[in-house]
Amino acid sequence: MREISFLLTTAGNGLVLGLLVVLPPPARADLCLSYRLETVATRLKTGEVFHHESERGICLDESHARFDIGRISFLVDLEHRAMWLLDHKDRTSESLSIPVVLENLLSGELAEAHKNFAQMVAPDTIGEDIAPGIEIVGKWKARKYRVAITTSSEYTFGCETWTTSEIPLAGGMQGALHTVLRSYYELDSPARTWIDRVLERPGVAVRFRFNSNDGRVSREETWILKDVSDLPPEPSRFQTPPDYVEKPFDITRFMQVVTPTVPVPPS
Repeated sequence: MREISFLLTTAGNGLVLGLLVVLPPPARADLCLSYRLETVATRLKTGEVFHHESERGICLDESHARFDIGRISFLVDLEHRAMWLLDHKDRTSESLSIPVVLENLLSGELAEAHKNFAQMVAPDTIGEDIAPGIEIVGKWKARKYRVAITTSSEYTFGCETWTTSEIPLAGGMQGALHTVLRSYYELDSPARTWIDRVLERPGVAVRFRFNSNDGRVSREETWILKDVSDLPPEPSRFQTPPDYVEKPFDITRFMQVVTPTVPVPPS
C-alpha cells in the first residue's frame, strides 16, 4: 500500500503544497541454485565402481530456504526457528526445531549405535588450507578451500569447496543457506565433522567435493552448480501445502529416503 505524506514548503510569500508519494521498496527476488550431484563409490577389495547422479535445488529469500532432493524438500523458517521435511510422494510433512541436534532425535538401540559410530569418526587430526589464486569454475571466479580429517579408526574424510562472491546474497540469504545445509548434514553424522568448517567460508559454493573412506568402501560426492535464477518472490515456495498430512519426524525413514547413497552390494 502506498504511504502518502504531505510536504509543506514556503517559496517567498507564497505557500506551496508539495505532495510526496513514498512507495515501499520492491520485493527482493528469490534466489534459486541448481546443482548436479555426482556420487562414486569404489569397493576397495575388488575395485568395483558404482556411480549415481541426481539433482539438487536450493531456493532462498531473506528468512527462508528450500532444499529439494528428489521427492523430499526441506523448508527452513529462520523467524520461527523451524524446519519441515516434505515428502511429495506420500504428501506428508514432518517438523523439527532448529538448530537440529541429532542426539535429541535418537533413542534405544539407534542412539547407542550412533554413539559408537560417532566415536569411530571423531576427528583425530584436522588439516585446513586455502589454495593460492583464483580458479574459474563454470561461469564464476572462485577460491578453493580444503579440509582433511583423520580419525583413530580406519575412517578418513576430506572436502574441497570452491566458493564465489560473484553471486550476491541479499540480507539474510547467507544465514538461510547455511541453516538449511547445516540442518541437513547434521542428520548425516559423518558430515558433522567438517560441515561447520565448510560453512564458515563466505559466498556461494560453485563446486563442492566430499570424500570418505572406511577401509572397505571409498566414496566421493561432488556438487556442481549448473544454474542461478532470480525468481519473483513467492511465499508459497517456502510453505507446506495445506493438504499435506503432518507426521512425527522419523530418523529411520529419513536415512532410507533422503540420505544420498550409492548402492554397493554386500561383499
